[in-house]
Amino acid sequence: MRRLTGLMVAMVAAILFGAAVVVTDKWSSVRQAATQTDTVFDPAAVASRELLSDYVDQESGQRGYIITGDPSYLAPYGHGLVAARRDLANLRALVASMPALLADVDAVAKAGAAWRAAIGPQLRARAAGNTTTADALVSAGTGRAAFDRVRVAIARLQGAVDTARMRGEHAQRAATTVLSTTLIATAGVLAGVVVALTIGAWRVIGRPLDRLSAQLHTVSGGAIHTRLAASGVGEIAALGRDAEVMRARLVEQIDTAGPVGVPSFYYSQLYKLGRPNGGTRDEPLDAGPADRRVHAGELRLGGRLRGDRDRCASRF
Repeated sequence: MRRLTGLMVAMVAAILFGAAVVVTDKWSSVRQAATQTDTVFDPAAVASRELLSDYVDQESGQRGYIITGDPSYLAPYGHGLVAARRDLANLRALVASMPALLADVDAVAKAGAAWRAAIGPQLRARAAGNTTTADALVSAGTGRAAFDRVRVAIARLQGAVDTARMRGEHAQRAATTVLSTTLIATAGVLAGVVVALTIGAWRVIGRPLDRLSAQLHTVSGGAIHTRLAASGVGEIAALGRDAEVMRARLVEQIDTAGPVGVPSFYYSQLYKLGRPNGGTRDEPLDAGPADRRVHAGELRLGGRLRGDRDRCASRF
């Protein structure tokens, strides 16, 4: 019984340990994915959109200045340049541990630098009052092509950030699914173990005890010569054997004591006379013929007692 109990406890402990390892690992994955989404991908997506707005402000300001020659149009260009540098630095800090995204950020910075280099001659020509040269440079389309490459680089960066974010969300959902499945499976296994333990306890403990209780009830009802059969395992079987030993001793004491007023020697002789081939006191008497044999034994014992009494009287 102790061995079976120890085995079941070890099984439950192993199941709980395995479930704890899986739950801890997947819970860590869920938290890591959620943290990465909140602290990296979401801010990077916002910064990439702001970066596009920064370059659009620069392009609008430089184009307005070249067309009109009004220096006030250079204000958006200057603000956009400062904001773009700030947002690029922020993006580099956010994706510093992600080489692929960091490369996309650097590609945007290089495209932006190439565009500013392409529009530099236009701005200088306009600042010098050489409108014809400035217009010719604009018509050549060099600056427009360079800015298109900036747009493409930013779009690639935004797509990479969105893809990484979706991968993180997918990993989070997958880890959550495994976590939930593990918890449900563990609960199911534990429920199965409880049911198995209940059934096993009834078979190993309950049923043998019920059988022993029925036998003891039979003995307590008067059938004291009914042997108690030990069953079950370990302590349950030992309890049955102890009960049988107690019953046998009680039967022996009752058989030895005999009826009140009859010496135990003669009462034991009565049982021997009442059983075929001497018999034993533990053997139950058969119904019918056994009663007649006991009655015959009683008559013979009575004759012996009377003979002993007469011989004792003649001596006095």
